Amino acid sequence: MQGDIQQLVQAIESLQSNTFKDYILPVGSVLLSGALGAGVAYYSVDRQETTKIEIEKINIVNETFLMIAEMQEFLIGIKSGYMGELTDDPIQRLLAVPLHILDDKLFDIELSRLSFIVPAQNKIKHNCLRLEFIGALFHNYKTVINFWKIWNDRKTDLYSKLSIESEITISTVELINKAGYEKVKQCSEVLEAVLILTDDLIIEFTCFLISFSDLAKKKINKRVMKKYGFLLSAAKSNNRSLFEFITRMPEVNYVQMTKLHNKNEDYIRRRYSSSYLDVA
Repeated sequence: MQGDIQQLVQAIESLQSNTFKDYILPVGSVLLSGALGAGVAYYSVDRQETTKIEIEKINIVNETFLMIAEMQEFLIGIKSGYMGELTDDPIQRLLAVPLHILDDKLFDIELSRLSFIVPAQNKIKHNCLRLEFIGALFHNYKTVINFWKIWNDRKTDLYSKLSIESEITISTVELINKAGYEKVKQCSEVLEAVLILTDDLIIEFTCFLISFSDLAKKKINKRVMKKYGFLLSAAKSNNRSLFEFITRMPEVNYVQMTKLHNKNEDYIRRRYSSSYLDVA
């Protein structure tokens, strides 16, 4: 009987709860698991967002590179039509530079997508990192193409006044007599301006393509770039044909230009000289 009572007491005692074991430990485990899960989820989402942002950086850098490269190639194509054909005689230049088939393709860029490449204002040491400079390249390309369109119109009008036989051997006086002074003057103005602008942009595009990707990659996560993509780049080259295209055309004879345009030589030199500074 006493043994039965003792067993009953032990059974009742075994039913008493252990606060730490029964309440604190399970609740703590749940909280710890929840916190760990939340931390892992946050890290995972944050990493995904970071990766997405870095991939977008790679995309816009490559898009910019490809557009600049395509614009450069198009201008080189135009320049190939008169490479090695020009003397310093303004009339010879009028007759030597051909009409061009122009592409109306538009190149537009959202500069805000490149904002990540811009360092602190006092640390910008290269034009390739200036958004205003990149924007100017796109704007000036449109300007050059518009100038070539004007050249096509002006030369077509000029040719309408000439016979085929006279196009190569005609003198300044004969050209003016046949086409009229104003037409010759206007055609010369457009040509000399567009020759300089074309040279300027080909040089600027070349410098940009060599430097841009190397500078931009410093702003992109190396891990993401290694795993998800790479930046297009243009290595410095001793390619002779490219060197010829980034060499400026012979300057026009300023003395003859003063006579043709009835302006002093200082004015002519200022008007028909490069307005660009080469990228350092």
